[in-house]
Amino acid sequence: MPIINLAFDQNDLVQDSVQIGDIAYYTSTSTVGGFTTGGTIVEMGSITAVGGASISCNIPASTPRPTTGDFILFSKDNRVNMASITGYFAEINLTNNSTTEAELFHVSGEIVISS
Repeated sequence: MPIINLAFDQNDLVQDSVQIGDIAYYTSTSTVGGFTTGGTIVEMGSITAVGGASISCNIPASTPRPTTGDFILFSKDNRVNMASITGYFAEINLTNNSTTEAELFHVSGEIVISS
């Protein structure tokens, strides 16, 4: 499989928990009703390297490549990463960037004290 390097404009655009072995995906984006939405999610392949503002992936030749502006996401192997959030403190920020009213129906979390 060919290895492709995905470079980002800023170091902080690559999520801190991305690691080698995670699976990378992408989706095209569009704006609907003031919100940015995604389309079909395409699996690219396993991440082979993470460094600074870039990640490298093994992508089969038959997989379409992402284009500028596509949203890149990843998933972890759930056989290895089974732990819940650990610690004594958590913070969440929810932002509505729409100019129209929006409703939030449910927020939940699972936290395990790490002592």
